[in-house]
Amino acid sequence: VKRMLGRPSMGGNKAVNDANSNANATSANANADSNDIGGVTNSVHDWRESHKLLLHEWKRQAAVCLWLQLASHYHYSRINNLLTYPTVIITAFTSVGVWGIEGSTVGKYVMSSVSLLAGILATVSKHCRAAEKSNEFQLRSKEYLAIIREIDYILALDEDQRPEVGETLMRIRATFDRVMDLQLDPPLSVIRAYEERFRSLESS
Repeated sequence: VKRMLGRPSMGGNKAVNDANSNANATSANANADSNDIGGVTNSVHDWRESHKLLLHEWKRQAAVCLWLQLASHYHYSRINNLLTYPTVIITAFTSVGVWGIEGSTVGKYVMSSVSLLAGILATVSKHCRAAEKSNEFQLRSKEYLAIIREIDYILALDEDQRPEVGETLMRIRATFDRVMDLQLDPPLSVIRAYEERFRSLESS
């Protein structure tokens, strides 16, 4: 996550380091390996072990980003539901209840308070943009999943059936960079959950 890596508040997180470790190095390796014609053969289908290791590393990085994006999607989806459902219920309640409080001062105060609460919830929902962020994280998770599936498909093919090595590596790298540049920063609670979850797996 390039933008996250450059921000001091996020710079020490294991999730960010996992998702971006060796980003510049892998890019340089992709360029060097795809243009290397100094060996015995310079066939465009000359898939070497270094190319496969590079794809495996990109797949691992994409899997980390996928986990973060999906967790962030569920995080903001829950927030959106917590703000939207009460607003809908309160609005429906005030619309129906207003007919039964004519002449009741207490009832009018209650309806006014409930209407104010609904307005506050609607304002908070609009300000935090939970629904918009949830959709954005879901979109990026689908793009990371597409990267993982493409890598799995390429590695599953026989070497003589795989596409041209240089073009393939550069295309996947360009797609990876584009998605990383467009994605939003995961909330801190998601990054902490990632660290706790995978730290416990590593220690076990």
